Amino acid sequence: MPVLASNEIVAPFFSRPMTFVRGLDPLGLQNTSESTFAMLLPGLNNVTGRIRYYSFYCWLLHEYAKQNGSTDPSDQKKFIRRAELIVALVNRSTSEEISTIPGSNYANKLLNDDDISTYDLQTATYNPDGTTEGTYWKYGSGAFGQYYVGSLLDIGLITERENGSGIYVRTPKKEGVLISGEDLAIAFEKNISKKNSELFFFCIKKGKIRDADLETLFEELNLSFVPPTSDERKNLTTLLLEKDFPQMLEEAPLTFRRQSIKHLLQYSADNNEITDRQFTIQAYDLKGKFEDVEDDCLTGWYYYQLNEYWQYSCLGVFNGTMDYLEKDAGSGWKNLYQLVDEISEHVLNHLQRDEIIKSGKQKVKDVFSDADDWMSEVEIFKLINESRTTERIANSIFLILCLVHRNKEYINILKTYGGNNFIEKDGDGTTFCMKFEKYFDYTAKDFLKEFLLTHIIYRHQFVAFRKMGNGIQSTQLFLIEEARIRRLLNFEPSLTGPRIGRLLGFLHDMGILQNQKLTAEGKSILKELRSESIRQA
Repeated sequence: MPVLASNEIVAPFFSRPMTFVRGLDPLGLQNTSESTFAMLLPGLNNVTGRIRYYSFYCWLLHEYAKQNGSTDPSDQKKFIRRAELIVALVNRSTSEEISTIPGSNYANKLLNDDDISTYDLQTATYNPDGTTEGTYWKYGSGAFGQYYVGSLLDIGLITERENGSGIYVRTPKKEGVLISGEDLAIAFEKNISKKNSELFFFCIKKGKIRDADLETLFEELNLSFVPPTSDERKNLTTLLLEKDFPQMLEEAPLTFRRQSIKHLLQYSADNNEITDRQFTIQAYDLKGKFEDVEDDCLTGWYYYQLNEYWQYSCLGVFNGTMDYLEKDAGSGWKNLYQLVDEISEHVLNHLQRDEIIKSGKQKVKDVFSDADDWMSEVEIFKLINESRTTERIANSIFLILCLVHRNKEYINILKTYGGNNFIEKDGDGTTFCMKFEKYFDYTAKDFLKEFLLTHIIYRHQFVAFRKMGNGIQSTQLFLIEEARIRRLLNFEPSLTGPRIGRLLGFLHDMGILQNQKLTAEGKSILKELRSESIRQA
């Protein structure tokens, strides 16, 4: 067997060496979680950290149409890139700690150069050959194109001037739409003095901005603060609470975002403080019910968290398997079936020690006889984080068994929910739980061996080959040849970001939450949303 570099292998059916990269989601199980939170919180994503950018971009496009109006996409990109860098410089020039401002790192580098008092926007946004590598933002369309366009389109604030034109405009006022791009542009404009507005666009046009200008602009271009009692704050609040897709004509419009906000505020009112994971875990623990009544939105978050536990546990098994392989064989080859048998024995010992099973010969259906005494899913999840190698595998298997047992009464409901809302993807947790009965007559050891081979090792191969297509870059983290396996890389288990953290940031920026607690304004909004739910019921 030839000795191979750690990152490539010469395969006979490829004309060039195959490159191996770590990739993301090696088991392809995070897709269901991602489609679920996308449905429940449309118009947001996990990188749009400040809601005031929504109104800022509407205002920027509004002014671009008036002041420039060129239909050449490169002109608009140049205009937006300079504006973004100015905002980054303005927000980083202050002593205040303002995070999640795109371009901050580059802005800090410029600001920390004592020899610079006037900043050249052209050289900071484009290289001499027109490329953007090494400038304030690598992506050609800036943070606007990489982070915000999708959300602004979904939430109905911007649109393309013509399909495929690459030129974006803010949406006009429209009957039946509570907040348009034009509404937000005008509201933002009211919070910018004429003097500062003229200074801002003068700097864009000139391509330069001075230190003195940054301080002048900061108070009105602080992107972490939406002025209270302003139309801008009122409009942004209305925007978040409007139907999910404002520009669409629907007989029964979706309001998952509005419902999610209501439940987040209710959680804050009940518990004082809130984080994204606390909220989804509570939805899971309550099985998607609110005050003992099934709730369509909370069922979605229950479905999400179950799939999070599932995909994380499977990644825990994968990670522990690769750890064991590395410790046992290093970068060499090992018989695949011997590996599976050895790992199964170690895992069985851990599970026997923790009194989860009695022996490897115990039938799987009998393992659940003491399941009512098992610890909570959150506690098992912590054990997965704290353990390594075969103990991590054992804890991950423990959580999977717990998911099967604790959700058996709700799996059909969740399975139907995922299908009806088109959020169920290949490999989702409810499908596994529904089909788990086929393992009931397996011994515990046979189940472990089957799970390792089918749901972890072969699953990863399937996902890696699917991602590779006809390319030469592979996300395989191990190689299998003639029933032998060799580790290449490993992957730590990870959770997906459900957008709730970003939404909580938005609510803080608008004064609805403060220090993770509900403000008077937040309580007023919650009361209105609760009253609306009672009327509809």
